[in-house]
Amino acid sequence: MDIKRFFVYAIVIAALALAGCSSDGNGVMTETPPPPPPTPEERIEAAQMTAGTAQTAAEEAATAAEEAATAAGEAFTAARQAAMDASELDHSDDMGVAAAIKDAEEAETAADKAKTAADKAKTAADEAKTAADEAKTAADKATDADAAEMAAMDAETAQADAETAQADAERAQADAERAQADAEMALGTARTASMAVQTGIDVAAATKAAGTKLTAIQAEAAQTTDAGLGGSDPNKDGTADDGTGVYTLSIERDASATKVTIADPNTAFDGIDDEGPDMRDPDEPQFQKAMDLGTANGFAGSMNVRRNSGDDDDNNVEEVVIVRTDIDAPKATAFAMVSGQGLNAEADGTAVDPPNGDDAVAFDPGDAITVGTSSAAGLAVLANIKSSAFSAAVGDSTQHMFDGTDAGGAGGTDGQEVMGTYNGAAGTYACVGGADCTVTVDGDGDLLGMSDGWIFTPDEGATSDVPDTSYLYYGVWLQKTTEDGATTYNEVETYFGAVGIAQTEDGNVASADVATSGIGLVTGTADYEGNATGVYVKNVTDNEGAIMSATSGAFSALVNLTATFGGGDIGVDDQASITGTVTGFELEHGEANDWSVALDKARFAVPSSTPGNPPESWVNTFMGTTKGDEGAVGGAGAWNGAFYGPAAVEDGDDDGNADPTAPGAVLGEFGANFTDGAVAGAFGAKKQ
Repeated sequence: MDIKRFFVYAIVIAALALAGCSSDGNGVMTETPPPPPPTPEERIEAAQMTAGTAQTAAEEAATAAEEAATAAGEAFTAARQAAMDASELDHSDDMGVAAAIKDAEEAETAADKAKTAADKAKTAADEAKTAADEAKTAADKATDADAAEMAAMDAETAQADAETAQADAERAQADAERAQADAEMALGTARTASMAVQTGIDVAAATKAAGTKLTAIQAEAAQTTDAGLGGSDPNKDGTADDGTGVYTLSIERDASATKVTIADPNTAFDGIDDEGPDMRDPDEPQFQKAMDLGTANGFAGSMNVRRNSGDDDDNNVEEVVIVRTDIDAPKATAFAMVSGQGLNAEADGTAVDPPNGDDAVAFDPGDAITVGTSSAAGLAVLANIKSSAFSAAVGDSTQHMFDGTDAGGAGGTDGQEVMGTYNGAAGTYACVGGADCTVTVDGDGDLLGMSDGWIFTPDEGATSDVPDTSYLYYGVWLQKTTEDGATTYNEVETYFGAVGIAQTEDGNVASADVATSGIGLVTGTADYEGNATGVYVKNVTDNEGAIMSATSGAFSALVNLTATFGGGDIGVDDQASITGTVTGFELEHGEANDWSVALDKARFAVPSSTPGNPPESWVNTFMGTTKGDEGAVGGAGAWNGAFYGPAAVEDGDDDGNADPTAPGAVLGEFGANFTDGAVAGAFGAKKQ
């Protein structure tokens, strides 16, 4: 064998040896023999050790189980007591309820801990039993009789201890589970009692707050002069209203929504850096729309809120304004029929006067317009001009130039044209007159200026949306203060008015002018229907009439009026009178009610000094009394209002005077008392 083959053989032999094989010296590989079995003495020693360990484990498990059982028993007792205490709670005793909740929560915690301990004890007992069983098996395999018998006895003792521990642990588990159930029941009962207590507290607080609102409603009803929107102290300085702090109301509507703006002149910065919420700081909160109240009987409503967080020297103040209005959505109107948009130019820019003449096809916006120097009317025109060709500036501003000459460059009237819109109407802008035209645009794409020489030709059928600028409104304003969780209603005021619709003309003088024809010339009767909105207090009383609880909020209702004017067919005593009802009260919190208010006869003329003659001194306003229900606390209420819109239409009988007709609307306010509450509100109603 050469040396190379010898080393290969040696390496193979070594690998086989590591794998558990060896050679018999003749080149035959054999497996390594297994280790010899334990001797009888070794088996006995192992069985004794196993039995000892099992016995120790069983003793420890038994101790743990006993402790767990004790804890579970204590938890069960505490939980059962907590449940008994909770079931006997006085739901008006908020301190007792709080203590019961605390006891029940502690019982629940103790029961949970006992259950955890019992579970651990059961696990330990199970492990001890397993160890004892293994010790018994080991003892049975021992061969020395005396030693085996001793090991078996130890193992049996361990088994017995482990079984005892298992039983104790199972009992502890059962007790802990019962404790858990009782603790949960106690906690649930106590929490239910807590909810009852809180409900009682809430009802008491709401009742107390409603009492202050009732006082505010009664104060409003007793006023001889209405304070109106903003209350009797709109200046918020503790002084009577001097007229400088009166809130103003403006309403706009687009195609999708109505926007109400309530302006408080006191929020305008006065240049003084005052501290605290004095209603004058520049960051003073403004009224924000809080809720859409929907449309009722033709009047859309919204709730608007302003909150003042207050500080150490000021309470938390909240003002709420409910507004209802009949403002209409913008009306699509033919371009040339919109005020200020009459077609006043021919195709080459030649002026047409008056507008909309036979040759007029385009609108000339007029002379050059520049932001900062032009009139408000000119700036309003500029705001209506839109075109993608007038692109936003790169930087502060850019001036775009448009060719005003004809294609041949020899001057003319067919200059550059671009598509665009004017006040939403689609059409074409053209630079005419032979000179170049310009527009100046800022970085946001808003026009800063426009040269003259432009005309706008609307597309056929083009329209502009014309906003409604003649509308009625009415509603209620209130202020409430919250301090230490208690709410006090400080003041309630109702209001009404109109924009673009004048109060009906007083008197009975005929006139060729519709607007100045007197209400006293109207004959016959007229019915009006609309909505009333305001605030209420609703009481729940016992058989003796004592108030048990009260709620308050906002309401909506139906108002119906009948106005009786003059004329020979109407009795003198009924002429110049108006009556009505307010029914169908829908209360904010859904309280059931059968309220109905009678608006008793009110006069809008002074009776004649001569019996049997028609009234004298016709006026457009009226006032009277109201009735809620029989036995109402507070007695009769009051109402007042005014007629709106002309009392005549254009002369149709050629007598030289406008023809009398009943006014188109009635606005007013009212208050009323019931045996179970009171209301203060305002209304708007239109002629049917």
